[in-house]
Amino acid sequence: MKKVLLGGGLVLLLAGPLWLIGQPTSNRVAITVSDSDDQFKIVASYNVAQSARIIGLLNDSLRPAVPLSASQAEDTRLLLADRTALTVQAAPGRLRLVADKRTNSAASLNRIHRLVPGLTHLVQTSAPR
Repeated sequence: MKKVLLGGGLVLLLAGPLWLIGQPTSNRVAITVSDSDDQFKIVASYNVAQSARIIGLLNDSLRPAVPLSASQAEDTRLLLADRTALTVQAAPGRLRLVADKRTNSAASLNRIHRLVPGLTHLVQTSAPR
């Protein structure tokens, strides 16, 4: 599995919705991109004030039938118009996005990969100076 850590701070990768427990603080600003044989995953922790901008970027880029909100604490499975399937969890200051490589086309995975630069920029601009 290939992992890339962008930004600074601490990222806790825990199974299931446990990673949403606790209030995020501005000293935990990071984005982790994991690319394994069977899934592509983005996990981000950022300043709560950036939540609306992060979710806005996802809604503008992915155009889900039902717009995402910053409080998708449960796994939300999205099937987009182009048949891209992914799971999203969001809480103020935290995001987890997972795409299964076995069920998504190369074009769908590229679409999700293209989110990384914009998310990285927003996460890094939320870092304390």
